[in-house]
Amino acid sequence: MTERVLFNKDEMLENMDNDTEFMESILEDSMVALVSYLDNLQALFARDDRGGIHILAHTMKGVAANISAPALRDVCLKIEDASHGGDFETAREQLPELAEVITLTVAAIKNSVR
Repeated sequence: MTERVLFNKDEMLENMDNDTEFMESILEDSMVALVSYLDNLQALFARDDRGGIHILAHTMKGVAANISAPALRDVCLKIEDASHGGDFETAREQLPELAEVITLTVAAIKNSVR
């Protein structure tokens, strides 16, 4: 099994023109947002808000891409694609993996920017 890349600090730093302070600010805001987004996504599934699910999965995918978190981006893409195709059960089945990957990604970021 291939190891998942949770956070690519070098890539993000390059994308931020090597501005460590700016990168750390973006990461701090993103970590808080991702945890909040997960709660919101779970609530959207509970309400069967299909449009909201698709939009929020897309938003989370963008955040993951912006912070160079490819494993998280991939899970968000699975949810976005399934919801876009109307397969909300498959999208819902990704929630445990999404929660796990967010937790692991946040830990990887914290370990990387100490």
